[in-house]
Amino acid sequence: MSNTIFGIPILVMPMPNHKLIKEKFLPLLKDSNNFSESKSWDCNCSTTMLDEDKNAKFPWDIFFQNVFLGVKQYMDEAEFDKGIFKRVSGTAWANRYIKNQHQEVHAHEGNGSVISCAYMLDLPNVEGIGEFCFYNSTHSYFPPEMLLDTTGTSGKRYNPSLKDGDIVFFPSKLDHYVTYNKTDKIRATISANFAV
Repeated sequence: MSNTIFGIPILVMPMPNHKLIKEKFLPLLKDSNNFSESKSWDCNCSTTMLDEDKNAKFPWDIFFQNVFLGVKQYMDEAEFDKGIFKRVSGTAWANRYIKNQHQEVHAHEGNGSVISCAYMLDLPNVEGIGEFCFYNSTHSYFPPEMLLDTTGTSGKRYNPSLKDGDIVFFPSKLDHYVTYNKTDKIRATISANFAV
């Protein structure tokens, strides 16, 4: 399902082979030693992004074999100029949110990143588990498009309806964050950037 928020195209779809990917990742997700907490981020979630050795333990081949189908679909639906995409490469990392953990507003721009994604690898269906939200940091008080926008996405915040196994693709410059996990369940995601 493609959508436009703040005038920007995003794509939400089920991740191909989600069950198999989750099965391969779950044993590693359960071990907190495979994650680190950043001292430089303004949040308290755990991630593999900060430690190459920890990140290398994860079965990234199975993720990348499937995620590029979504990257291609997003590029088609967002009508990217294919001429500029000679080669698309990706980097990925896992994130883990236990009770009271969250992720601050941030974007993935830099290092040539054009497209990013957030994959709901293990998202328990319970209230308060935490929501992935987009944030419009350039929103003005009275934008002209507000008069024409009937999608409900003209405000500063938009949280797509996501469930276990969904993946959302978006431009790397688009701000986003994750609200607090208020439950005793673990919330696990994969983030990735795709560069030209």
